[in-house]
Amino acid sequence: MHILLVDDSEELLLLLRSVLSRLGCEVSCATNIPDAKVVKNFDLAFVDWNLADGNGLDLLEEFATRDNSPSLILMSATKPDENASQRLTSIGAIYEPKPISPIRLKKIAAL
Repeated sequence: MHILLVDDSEELLLLLRSVLSRLGCEVSCATNIPDAKVVKNFDLAFVDWNLADGNGLDLLEEFATRDNSPSLILMSATKPDENASQRLTSIGAIYEPKPISPIRLKKIAAL
């Protein structure tokens, strides 16, 4: 499984990448939206909502239009309001509260 991680916290990316790599996943990381858009084929994306250079939900909506139909997860310490929840539902994405524990990450990656 190829997983894309998008977060402006390099420390969090290192932790998540380490856990997922040990599970045998191929992992690509991006700390900003332009770098995330360069990654073309992935099965699952974890994207931070509040990125330094933009809105992670907007990025997930763009990913949802891709031909390969990746699974999409919005990560944030802030729970989505009704509008954001509707947007997530419309693209088949889910919300995962931060910080994501390694145990929860393993469960999600195993799905």
